[in-house]
Amino acid sequence: MRCAVDLWKPSEGLVTSTWTEDISSGGFYCMTAEPYLPGIELQATLEVPFRYRQGRGADCLVLQCQVEVLRAAGDHLKKNYGLACQFKAYRIIAIRTCKDSSARTIASTPFT
Repeated sequence: MRCAVDLWKPSEGLVTSTWTEDISSGGFYCMTAEPYLPGIELQATLEVPFRYRQGRGADCLVLQCQVEVLRAAGDHLKKNYGLACQFKAYRIIAIRTCKDSSARTIASTPFT
């Protein structure tokens, strides 16, 4: 299942927006433009689809998560890194229409 995810390190002002490649009850795997190192803890906002409504798209649970990077691998020249993240804690913060997966790209933007 592909879920929209935003990642950030609380001590920095950079938000990385991407999609999960795989997700389970224990964590997720995603590709990012930032080389986060194993062992660091990140904050994440994750949109998990839970209901499809005919002609109106899907509804998502929006989760605020604390995650730990377990594994990181990537291509420094292409700035494309795979992260395996484990859930440390999460809570539901909203229910809203899911973001369109065709419109989202891997990107990092300053947090404002």
